[in-house]
Amino acid sequence: MDKELREKVSEILHDEWVTWSKRMAEELRVIRDHIINGDTDNAINVIDERIAAFKEYQIPYSELDEDIKDEDRLYADKTIRLLRKLAIKEV
Repeated sequence: MDKELREKVSEILHDEWVTWSKRMAEELRVIRDHIINGDTDNAINVIDERIAAFKEYQIPYSELDEDIKDEDRLYADKTIRLLRKLAIKEV
């Protein structure tokens, strides 16, 4: 296995995870604040909204709306650029 390729793809995937985890951390902070303030109904609403949003996109890629596909395409483009760059180095 090509170690450099593996590391570069891992970096791209990690960047995606960082973006996602920042959004999740903010949503968890909102939930925590609702709970601290005794507002469990709103905390539950935020949780229910996230569950619904996750469920909405747990479908085959071909069934996603174009704007959601565009988000996935950003990471695909990064990976393709990396592969092309490495292919040029190989020639």
